[in-house]
Amino acid sequence: MENLLSALEVNAMLLALAMFITFVVLAAIERKEDRDQLVMARIEYAFFGISSFVAFLVFWLI
Repeated sequence: MENLLSALEVNAMLLALAMFITFVVLAAIERKEDRDQLVMARIEYAFFGISSFVAFLVFWLI
């Protein structure tokens, strides 16, 4: 049972890391016509990227 929980924890940690990397890349390559739309998109990607990174750290430090 402990092995199953450990495997789930590792999978969740890797998923959180992959999501963090994805949102950072999306924020870097985002192209919008309007400056306001670009700022809003980058704020959204930053929020989700930071949230994913915090989830990664939580799973890593457990």
